[in-house]
Amino acid sequence: MESHWYFKPKYGEDLISKVMNCFADGYLGWGDSGHCWNIERMADHYDGWLHMYVYPDGNTDYYTETCFHDEPISGRELTEHMLVLLTGENGCAHEHDSEDPENNDWNLEEVDISDVLRCLSAKGTHIYSPCGAKLWMCSVDTGNVKLADMFDFILTQKVA
Repeated sequence: MESHWYFKPKYGEDLISKVMNCFADGYLGWGDSGHCWNIERMADHYDGWLHMYVYPDGNTDYYTETCFHDEPISGRELTEHMLVLLTGENGCAHEHDSEDPENNDWNLEEVDISDVLRCLSAKGTHIYSPCGAKLWMCSVDTGNVKLADMFDFILTQKVA
């Protein structure tokens, strides 16, 4: 399984890398399941957009884009790995025990890679991910998702 995402970050690449390293390898297990991934800056004329991709490296048995761990995010992950950017009113992390008013813990159970990218993306932009002949798009502001047929777009393009 190979996947690609294109997004415009609202934070610097160093913060994006810290969060994604922790989420992709620590929570999704991509490295342990034989998947390599990377984030690259797109050409300068794309004004800061990043391209994140994951691909299998040899024999792989497992791939997911959704976290299934229900343990609380550790203090180290919140600070050193900057997962604090995923908490709070505009974050995708869930309160670990919403019934306990003294609880300040968060977890990432059932959080998808697109949820994390949405937290890390600039307002007023979209996240794009090609899926075969379709293009998956998500509004950063609303979270609304749309699938578009890329072949329709391809057929409208002409060479002079």
